[in-house]
This record gives sequence, C-alpha cells and structure tokens, in this order.
Amino acid sequence: KVIQTLRPMDFLLMSEVYYAGGTVNKDITSEVVINAVKAKGKNALFVEDRNKLIETFHQMTERDDVILFMGARDPSLADFAKDVFEKLK
Repeated sequence: KVIQTLRPMDFLLMSEVYYAGGTVNKDITSEVVINAVKAKGKNALFVEDRNKLIETFHQMTERDDVILFMGARDPSLADFAKDVFEKLK
C-alpha cells in the first residue's frame, strides 16, 4: 500500500528497524523495504544511523514539508521526533 500511495514529490526515508527482542523474524530489513520501493520507481532512501536523518532532513526539506515518524515498540521514537522538530525549526 505504501508504494501505491507515494506521490512523485513524496520521499520515504528509513533507518534500521528497531528490534525490541522476542521472537520477531528479522529477515525483513529496512534496506529490503527501501529497495522494493525504489524498484517501483518511488523515492526512497535508507539511512543506517537514524541520528543522521536530521542532516538529511535539512538537505531535503523545505519549510512547509511534512515529516511523519512511524515505528512500533520503540520507546525513544517520540523523543527523537521532538528532537528533530526542535533542530529543524
């Protein structure tokens, strides 16, 4: 569904999947997802270290752009999103 809903001006950026332990299958990595999106002709970029996303956002975004953070089971994601917001102001 993501691939179908990305518009030509949209860009998907992903860092590595957050692993919270347990029995989760780790066969699907962020790079696998990014490569699948790119194969469909959509804009996508894998950024291994999520702290480098801030630098990437500075280079790629303009004032009225929307940045959407999504993740599951990562307790630090909300704080990271706030940090990005503060640094991009």
